[in-house]
Amino acid sequence: MKINWTAHAVNPLTLGPDQSLETVHRAMIDHNADFAAVLGPDLTVKGLVSFQNVTQILSAKFGQALFARKPISQVGLDLKVNLPQGGTKLQHVPAITPRNLMMLVGPDHDFFAAQELFGARDDQHYFDDIVVLDKAGHYAGLLSVREFDRLQYMVLFNQKQEIEAKNLQIVDSINYALRIQQAMLCDEEAEAAPMRCEKCVYFLPRDIVSGDFYWFHQEGDWLFIAAVDCTGHGVPGAFMSLIGHSLLEEIVVGRAVRNPGAILAEMNRKLRRTLRQDADHGTTSDGMDVALCIVNFAASQLEFAGAKRPLFYIDGNGELAEIKGSRRSIGGRQKEKERVFPTHKLPLREAATCYLTTDGFADQPDATGRKYGTPRLRQLLQKCGGLSLPAQLDLMTREMRSHQGTEPQRDDMTLIAFRPI
Repeated sequence: MKINWTAHAVNPLTLGPDQSLETVHRAMIDHNADFAAVLGPDLTVKGLVSFQNVTQILSAKFGQALFARKPISQVGLDLKVNLPQGGTKLQHVPAITPRNLMMLVGPDHDFFAAQELFGARDDQHYFDDIVVLDKAGHYAGLLSVREFDRLQYMVLFNQKQEIEAKNLQIVDSINYALRIQQAMLCDEEAEAAPMRCEKCVYFLPRDIVSGDFYWFHQEGDWLFIAAVDCTGHGVPGAFMSLIGHSLLEEIVVGRAVRNPGAILAEMNRKLRRTLRQDADHGTTSDGMDVALCIVNFAASQLEFAGAKRPLFYIDGNGELAEIKGSRRSIGGRQKEKERVFPTHKLPLREAATCYLTTDGFADQPDATGRKYGTPRLRQLLQKCGGLSLPAQLDLMTREMRSHQGTEPQRDDMTLIAFRPI
């Protein structure tokens, strides 16, 4: 078989039979050959191998060892590298420099050490490959830049897969926590029982689970409604919401406290004790803002107390009115001996429609960074006053979507509208 090497514009090399891959590779480096013709026992051409093919095959072998963070000194033992008899000492490979090869000095480098060496390349020092030495300092093979890039991709891909798997585990865990929080918010027995008010709830967590929660409880002639904004959102806020919900259940249902100011004061004491904020060296200042209404149907009276949250209501003249809450939160730092939350009372006939809200709705910015704001919220509630509660919920939803646009949600949002009947 005759091969016209000139037509291919390559530097050829002819090798006899029974040559190891390492011997072929070393010979191609010594002769600066781009291709090697492989001869059979009868010295006829049986095939053609390129320097690139040989490099790729050898690189896979050494690259896997480096990628597994095995020292170079173990490559010959673990991968049974077939070294030529006597080997070739490092200083006896003169053809390496023209091919822009870089020596991987020392027998104890791993893939991440190779990463640093390849990272040192620049316009003046560009290296195509790394020469791999055995523990005796003999030439053992080559790690090509192409194989190195493949291994580097494998590192990044494996890291990406690991991060995605961990993220999926976290999301699955949070989704399960959402089921617990939803079960807490939606008491099926309470929902099934006739409630002496019409109500609608605009509830939009920023993350999967929420630091906001709402609470309804009806017992005889008493109706309790609360909107609670706990410190934080997401998982930390959800933990706080569980504490807040259990405190309301304990104080109102378990101990039958009926005054809203007294309920908030007891919540404050118990929360501070739970989070050990009353200790000399308390480490947390977490708390919650609460708007709490109690409807006493026997007395035809509505009572309200707030911890940094107000009550909005449409009065007998169809105008929006407001009762401000205390300037103190439930929990957190406290200098005063006892924290007091005043109770406000008004006749039911003066509160046609009532609104309790956390600060998430008013604090939501638009694309320019401008918050929706409390003045606009008052205007929105005034518009809602004459509508049915389903129509009010629809208006609230459309209004926030129009304001927010594509801007990410900043906080959990809760807005409760109710009408005692």
